[in-house]
Amino acid sequence: MNKIKYLLFAGGIPNEYSPDKLVQSGLYCWPQAFNRAGCSGYASSSLDPEFLRGFDVIHINYVPGNIGAIEAIHRAIKNSSTKLIMNIDYSIALQASIDPYLLKACSDKVDLVFHVEPRGAELMSYYLKRPVPVNTHPCCVELLGSMYRNPGDVVPVVTCQYHRYQFTWPIYFYSTIAAREDGFVKTVLANYKPGSIGLSVEWFFDDVLQYCSYQDYIPHLARSLLNMDMPPDYVGGRGVVDAAALGIPTIGSCTNYAQTIIWPELALDPFDFKGASELFLKFKNDPEFYGEMVKRGTTKAHMFGLDASRKHLLKLLEEL
Repeated sequence: MNKIKYLLFAGGIPNEYSPDKLVQSGLYCWPQAFNRAGCSGYASSSLDPEFLRGFDVIHINYVPGNIGAIEAIHRAIKNSSTKLIMNIDYSIALQASIDPYLLKACSDKVDLVFHVEPRGAELMSYYLKRPVPVNTHPCCVELLGSMYRNPGDVVPVVTCQYHRYQFTWPIYFYSTIAAREDGFVKTVLANYKPGSIGLSVEWFFDDVLQYCSYQDYIPHLARSLLNMDMPPDYVGGRGVVDAAALGIPTIGSCTNYAQTIIWPELALDPFDFKGASELFLKFKNDPEFYGEMVKRGTTKAHMFGLDASRKHLLKLLEEL
């Protein structure tokens, strides 16, 4: 099952990417992961039964808008060898926005359900009464470091990852007070969407990077000295993987799965402002520690890369 035809059921993105194309980390990286090592990765929102039965695996993201598609695909591939898999991205807190009965009904139509982080997988396995393994979405680790990172361009900036659904910007403001006051770093709030909260945040950071394309965002991140990603809810942590691939240490929350795998000693309770301040001080005074964290990131990031993600998903499919 190593050379399969994979379909991501999704619209609004190219049907195919060349293997050397940098794609935003996350769900839309899956076709890219299968466009390597002789596999075939494709993306389409076609519900034509003949077209669908031409794939070995069809992957769909569970969102309310895809509920009808899950039923339609299930019917189209019935009595064929095509496998239907469904991922769940919803964090624990965001479970409040979905209907658990509809989720259960959809799970009964698919061969494999996976979640992008352990706590959500544990909850879904308990509720759905079936194994729900952890399987994070891939990141173009194999391309990021070689394409963008130049140590000579690094500036004393900590990039703070804005989360539109979560309470994060005050965490960054309070966590970086000491580091900003002693002149160690400047702060940039990245991926900010104006209007998503009632208060204007521009006053509380040295700069604000508005939400932009991945290709525009990565060059900024690549010049950062540090990254900070502190969502209080449970997440997969693709932004941490991006930073790791670029060799940028991340101070992140203990609820961020990738953070706990790559840099567990930099994983904090998101409201541990004192702990964050102490880590900034350690980075400032201990260049050897910084170098160790850089090396750790570029090494462990490959656990979430295109090739590792593809192999892990294939292993899950073989175990069905």
